[in-house]
Amino acid sequence: MQNFFGSGRLAVNTNDFKNHTNGSTLKHESSTITISPTVILDGYEADNVKAALVRLGEITNNLSNEATTTVLGLIQMTGDLDNVGSSPKVKRVTGNSGSILESDARTVSFTHTTSGTNVIGFKSSSTSPSDLEIRSQTSSVNLFSSANGGALALKTGARNTLSGSSRNGSYAVYLGSTDVVLSANNLASSVNVLGLFKNVTTTEVPSPINNAVYVADASADQSSSPVDGSVLYSRSGKLKVKYANGDNFILGDHPDEWISGEASYRKVYNRVANVGTSSMGPVEVFAIAATAEPWMAFVESTIIGAGVGGMATYKIYGAYYFDGGGGGITQIDPINIVEQRNLGTTAVDWNPPSFNPSGTGLTTLTLYSGDHTSGSVIDWVAYTTCVVYSAL
Repeated sequence: MQNFFGSGRLAVNTNDFKNHTNGSTLKHESSTITISPTVILDGYEADNVKAALVRLGEITNNLSNEATTTVLGLIQMTGDLDNVGSSPKVKRVTGNSGSILESDARTVSFTHTTSGTNVIGFKSSSTSPSDLEIRSQTSSVNLFSSANGGALALKTGARNTLSGSSRNGSYAVYLGSTDVVLSANNLASSVNVLGLFKNVTTTEVPSPINNAVYVADASADQSSSPVDGSVLYSRSGKLKVKYANGDNFILGDHPDEWISGEASYRKVYNRVANVGTSSMGPVEVFAIAATAEPWMAFVESTIIGAGVGGMATYKIYGAYYFDGGGGGITQIDPINIVEQRNLGTTAVDWNPPSFNPSGTGLTTLTLYSGDHTSGSVIDWVAYTTCVVYSAL
């Protein structure tokens, strides 16, 4: 018997309704059951139940296959994941070029299967490059703690201790890709050299010594004066300092050199020489070579001689002019003996020392008459100061 009931409503057979609800008959086609709003499944938009179910089936079926660049699938993570499950941790990332980035408790290492330079770079999506800081840990602000901030150490690769020719890795800091501003190199066994403005090798420092500093030559002398400081640089193989007051000195024992204006140039030569012994005639103590530029020199010398039967002390000075260009030297002030002390029977016969403007050079000479005891010698010690003014 069919029962219909309802008043002003759609009448439904109760048996048909029951069959519809339990799914035995009178089923809806899944393609006619719409989904609103639509769903996106792996890039595919489904607007009905059938389309959504078909796409889900494709996705789940692919999970049994390896993933490709276009199809979802399985990815093998052997060796790259630790503690998988509820809290997986990445311990290693392997790139498609064979490079491996991995870490343990305190070390992050980069491994590549081929030799060459490895680069760790940082890029910004912005059109303006971002700055990069490498810093160690800052100490916590704690009234009751005296802990220091974390140290920062940059270490090169250690040498092969089983090879006598193996060296520790070098270190260099570049501005840009080619301009070296600082380098450190292990040039020989237990020989470390710090280089400024060049990646120093044994070409720049043959037979190097340990804990030395090499400074590459500047392209020109520092012309302008620094403000509140000094400029240290190398020029033509000599270390120079440009001071804030305009002075420009060559560092070193001799000669000292400075510039006080474009037109004047002065060198000061100081020499202490134990010239040894002589039995006859003059001995050269000090010499100035001629230059292409004219110069004027004031020379002062203290010379002490000691021999059998006597000793003497002489202090002399003189002034000379050199006209440059291969010309000769002219004496412009007579040699003056400002002090002469003789002691002993033979010293009174000794002639005083002299300056000799010979050709284009100037020498300081020791002299004595030779009237002392035959076969004896005189030991000479000389201290000579020569101030040369050039570019007059």
